[in-house]
Amino acid sequence: MKRRFSFALLCMALAGCATKAADDPQPAAGPPSLVGTWALTDDVSVTTYNDGRPPRTQTLTVTAGDAESTFTAAGGLNTVLSGAAQTPSTYVYAGSKLTVTYPFPAGAYSEFTVSTLTADRLVYYSGTLNAVGTTRTLSFKRR
Repeated sequence: MKRRFSFALLCMALAGCATKAADDPQPAAGPPSLVGTWALTDDVSVTTYNDGRPPRTQTLTVTAGDAESTFTAAGGLNTVLSGAAQTPSTYVYAGSKLTVTYPFPAGAYSEFTVSTLTADRLVYYSGTLNAVGTTRTLSFKRR
């Protein structure tokens, strides 16, 4: 009899905990964060010529481990290309603008527009890279 009572008490306690957990409000999920490690999946450049030639699209073949970027919460950016760590950089991300500042040459930076940022996907592109009109789009998946 004592065992049945103990078992019944245990079942009621567990049921009460499950009900309480279901009643507890879940914290609202925040917006996706850039912070974390991202593996490059696609690298596409589109060149638009000013002389009437048709645009040219160049897609670079990306294999797993070719390039990874780690964005830290403190604004650091660490990149690994083909297994070799690159010189750390810094970044600022505001709105859809991503600015990466490089340690050398002094004052060097790149500006990108983030077009997609979800929990597991990041896509950003640069505007015109040269006088001809080349746009480069980089796509990543969270690692």
